[in-house]
Amino acid sequence: FYGIVEADLSDSTLLTFGHTQQNNRPKGVLWGALPLYYSDGSQASYDVSTSTAPDWTQWDSNIGVTFAELRHDFVNGWHATAVFTQKDVSSDSKLFYVYGVPDAGTSEGLFVWPSVHSQDNEQSIVDVRASGPFALMGQEHEAIIGFSASRSTLNNQSIRGRSVGEPLPDLPAWDGTFPEPIFDVPGGGGDFVDKQRSVYAAARLQASGRLKFILGANSTWIDSEGDSYGASRGKSAHKTTPYAGVIYDLSPDISLYGSHTAIFLPQSETGAGLNRLDPAEGYNNELGLKAEWLDKRLNASFALFQAQQNNLAQSAYFDENLGITIYEGVDTRSQGFELELAGEITPGVKINTGYTQLSIEDASGSDVRTFSPRRMLRLASTWQALPQVKLGARLNWRSETWRDLGNGITIRQPSYALLDLMARYDFDKHWQAALNLNNVTGEKYLTSLYWDQAFYGAPRNISVSLNWTY
Repeated sequence: FYGIVEADLSDSTLLTFGHTQQNNRPKGVLWGALPLYYSDGSQASYDVSTSTAPDWTQWDSNIGVTFAELRHDFVNGWHATAVFTQKDVSSDSKLFYVYGVPDAGTSEGLFVWPSVHSQDNEQSIVDVRASGPFALMGQEHEAIIGFSASRSTLNNQSIRGRSVGEPLPDLPAWDGTFPEPIFDVPGGGGDFVDKQRSVYAAARLQASGRLKFILGANSTWIDSEGDSYGASRGKSAHKTTPYAGVIYDLSPDISLYGSHTAIFLPQSETGAGLNRLDPAEGYNNELGLKAEWLDKRLNASFALFQAQQNNLAQSAYFDENLGITIYEGVDTRSQGFELELAGEITPGVKINTGYTQLSIEDASGSDVRTFSPRRMLRLASTWQALPQVKLGARLNWRSETWRDLGNGITIRQPSYALLDLMARYDFDKHWQAALNLNNVTGEKYLTSLYWDQAFYGAPRNISVSLNWTY
């Protein structure tokens, strides 16, 4: 459900109120994914439809979001906006986790972890900001100032089933049948509050007709209290992060820009000792060119970037005693470049392409976060073949990814490309029919190696839709 109401309180004041509600009732739900290697160290392979979820699993959730926004336009060109958002999320689930390392010959060595979970999360967010022009030294500039605050309360509890630790049947041959256990073993949980406040300001300064400077800063405070799985969740931190950028117009169509941004990223992941990880900190530098051609119908950009993030969360292992994933903080240094081209190259033909290449290393120069592809290519185009017919194609390519699990075991996802095709027919201005064919070549691939378990991506699939607009 989605509903919104707008009211003009005056010619310059607008009040907006809205609400969304989504209730999900999925059955046969995976919790965790597929084990990726055998006991002899070789990489496991399954049919793409393999699931570790019995029919009795479920993950019900209710998500409600209410917001109110008040905007006022001043006569001097300034605007002020205040937004309040309330988000309530509750879930009740009955899940079935599978852990362990299967034998290469018999597939034995996997064990089950059934449990039920309940969670309630309430989030309240306030953001107040004002922006507009101001004159200084014969030039007109822009400024923005603002304040935001959020409060999140979370209560979650889990109860284990009596069959925790029992062996799973041969996974490749398993039909998904497993008796639903009695759930009466306390599994722990948490009850904590996270608070965050930020004050920010930025200015876009017009130094000359061609030269602009952008300066800003964000000062953030975070506070947490409560406990999670018997450990204190308490944490407090404060950081002011500056931002500086410059834009120089080499010509009416080409601009050179550079920026430096400090990073302060609060994290909610649980580390060793069951404590919340400290915020990730670092910086990001970027230098690039942007260009417009064909009367601004075609845009191109090229960017060089360099970043350092310290204590960035990365999954470390699954705690078999608590049934949760433990994370560790990793120091990373990344650098690379990105090229993008988007727009209408000829009447009726639009493209959106991009290529990214990067490296991610730790302080010693060793590769880290190897589950992230180092090279990515994106190609997409649409063609208005006839006034009523539009055709499209999209190609996404990713280079090889891998994850070192220790003890000489490495799991890999070779490079792969996904091709999607689209056709749309407009019967009139109200009715449209569309046909989408995804993963045309039927590529078999793992979606991510972030954890030591993974899902397969969707195989070749087709969808047909009929849309009516009014």
